[in-house]
Amino acid sequence: YAHIDTMNKTELEDDGWSNDMNCLASNAQELSSLSVMETLALCDEMLSNFDDKADEWSTAGNWTIHEAELLQVRPIGKSDDDKIINYFAHALSSASRYTTCVFIKEFLTTLREKVDYELKLKDENISVSKRSIPKFLKNKRNINCKTNNQERNFTVYGPKPMSIPGLSFEFWTGEISKKETVPSLNEEAVVTVVLGAGNQPFLSLVDVLQNCLVKKAVVLLKHHPLRPYLLHPYEIMMEPLIRRGYVRQVLDKGVSETTKFLSDKRVAHVHLTGSRKSEKAVMKALSLSRPSCSQSQIREMISSELGCVTPVIVIPGHYEDKELAHAARIITFVKKANGGSNCASANAIILPQDWDQKEAFRKSLIQEFERGFDHPAYYPGAREKRDALMKHYLSLGEDRATVVEGKKSIGIKRNSGDCVVLLECGTPSKDNFDGTALTQEAFCPALAVVELQSQKHNTEEYMENAVVPFLNNKENIYGSLSCMIISPKSVSDDVIMLEKTISLLQYGTVAINSPTLFGYEVAMAGGTWGGHHQEFKHESGYGCIGNLYGIKEQPMKNVMKGPPLLQIPILDPALIPPAIVMDGMHVVKSSTTTIQAVLSVIQILTVRGIIMVLHPIARLVKADSILSSFASSWGKSLNRKE
Repeated sequence: YAHIDTMNKTELEDDGWSNDMNCLASNAQELSSLSVMETLALCDEMLSNFDDKADEWSTAGNWTIHEAELLQVRPIGKSDDDKIINYFAHALSSASRYTTCVFIKEFLTTLREKVDYELKLKDENISVSKRSIPKFLKNKRNINCKTNNQERNFTVYGPKPMSIPGLSFEFWTGEISKKETVPSLNEEAVVTVVLGAGNQPFLSLVDVLQNCLVKKAVVLLKHHPLRPYLLHPYEIMMEPLIRRGYVRQVLDKGVSETTKFLSDKRVAHVHLTGSRKSEKAVMKALSLSRPSCSQSQIREMISSELGCVTPVIVIPGHYEDKELAHAARIITFVKKANGGSNCASANAIILPQDWDQKEAFRKSLIQEFERGFDHPAYYPGAREKRDALMKHYLSLGEDRATVVEGKKSIGIKRNSGDCVVLLECGTPSKDNFDGTALTQEAFCPALAVVELQSQKHNTEEYMENAVVPFLNNKENIYGSLSCMIISPKSVSDDVIMLEKTISLLQYGTVAINSPTLFGYEVAMAGGTWGGHHQEFKHESGYGCIGNLYGIKEQPMKNVMKGPPLLQIPILDPALIPPAIVMDGMHVVKSSTTTIQAVLSVIQILTVRGIIMVLHPIARLVKADSILSSFASSWGKSLNRKE
C-alpha cells in the first residue's frame, strides 16, 4: 500500500528505531513502577485527551479517506470534482471512525473503573461501605454443568450490556490461574514490540494500550504496511504515553528491517495479530538472534492472535419463518463485513443432516446473501484465496460450490471475487466429504457448509455427541477463537442444555444469536479475546487481551447473547447507516457531558446542511476550497470535505 501522500517524507526515510529503543528502555522502570494513584491519573489523562482531541484524531492525516481507498470504496488519488459522490465510501469511513471511538473509549473507561476501585481498596480513610464494587464484579453467579464424563464448575460474571442495543455478555472463569509472567532473558530486555494488525484500524491501538497500561511495559509499535496512515491519529490518541516515552511508533520497511529490531537484545516480548506464518517468522528471528535461549523461552516471549475458521452452529428445532430469515441475516452480516477479512468472520455453517427445516434455512441464507451488499474483498490475496477454494470444490462436482451475487453499491466497481461462494464439504465419514475449507482460515468471501449426522427429536444428544466432538477436534477445523450458536425460541428456553453445550465448546468466545464480530468488544468491557486455553495446538495464538478488571480466576470463555431470533436484527447487511448517523453517534460518544453531546449533534447537522445547500453554488463559482475550509474549521463537522 503505497498511497501515503499525507506522510512527511522524513517519517518514511528516518531509520530511528534504535533511538526509539533507547528512549523506551530508559523509561521502562518508571512505567513499571507507577503507583495505583499514578496509573489512575494516567488513565484520566488518556480519557481527557481522547475526548478533547476527538476532532483532531478523527481527521488526522485524512486517515478515513485512506481507509476508504484501502477498502476499495473510493477511487485512489481522485479529487472531489472527478469522482462520483459515494454513499458507501462515506458510510464505511464514518463507521471505521465510530468503531475506533467506541472500542478505545470503552477500553479506557473499563480500565479506569478497575484502577479507581483498586485505589479505594488501598485507601484506609474510605470506609468499606463506600468502596463500591464495580457492577460487573459484583454481579456474579456459579454454574455447575454435568455431562456424561465429568462435572464442570464456573464462576460467571455479568451479564453486561454492550454498545449494540440488545447485546450483552458474560465472562466465564474457572479455578484461580497462575499469574502470567514474561521471563526477562537479560537485564536489558524491557521493550515490548507490537506488530500491528492489517485488517482493522483499532486493533493495533488496543494491543498497545493492553501492553502499556495493563502490563506496564514500554511499547514499540510497528504499523502494518496496509495501514501506515494510522500513525497520525495514533500519535494524537496516545500523546500522553508518547510524551512520557512509554510508546514509540515506526512504519513498516520490510522484513529485513523488522528482523533487525526484533533481534535487539532490549526486546523482551513481541505481540502480534496476524497469521500463523507471521508468528513462525517472528519465532525464527528471535531464535537466531538469541542462540542461548531454548525454544520454550522463545515461545514465552510471544503472545499472538492468529484467527480461526469460525463455525456457526445451527441447533435443530422448530424455527418460525422470521427466525430462519433473521438467523440468515446475522450470518450474512458477519460473513460480508470487511469482505470476509475478519478473524471472527463466519467461515463454516454446521447443519444437522436430518433436520426437517434444513432446506428452508439454506433458501433463507441465499436470499439474505442476495439481499445484502457485497463488500470489496480488498485484503491482499483474499480474492485469489476465494477463487482457489471455489476451484477446488468445483473439481469435486458442479454442485459443490455456489456463487451468490449480492446487492451492488452505487459508485463501487463490481468484482466477481467479492461475491460469497458457498462450499459444500459434505458429511464427515462419508466418501464424498472434503474438509479443505475447514482446515484453513478463509479471510475472504467463502463460506463452508458441513452436515453432521443427527437423530431427529434429540437435540441434546446431537449437540453433545456430534457437534462438540467434531468442533473440539482440531484435526477437523482450524482454531478456537470464537463460534456462533443459532437457536430458536423452541430451544433457547432449555437453559440447562444450552449452558452444557457452552461449557463443552472449547472456544474463547461463544456468541448466541449475535454476531461473533462483536466478541472483540467484550475484551474492552471486562472479558477477554483470544483462543481457548485448552486448545493445545494454539492455532488461534497464545494468550489473550482484555480481563481489564484483573479477575484472578482462569478465563474460560466469553458468552455473548443477542435478542431472540423473532426480533429483527439491528444490524442489517442490506442497510448501511448513512455517514451523518455514524458521525452523530461518534461525537456523542466522544462528548463528556450531555449538553456537549446535544450541541455537537446540532452543530454537525447545521454544518452538513449548510454544505449541502451551498455545494452546487461553490462548485459553480469555483469556491470549493472556501467551503472545505468552513467545514474543517467548525469542530464537530469532522472535516467532511471528503
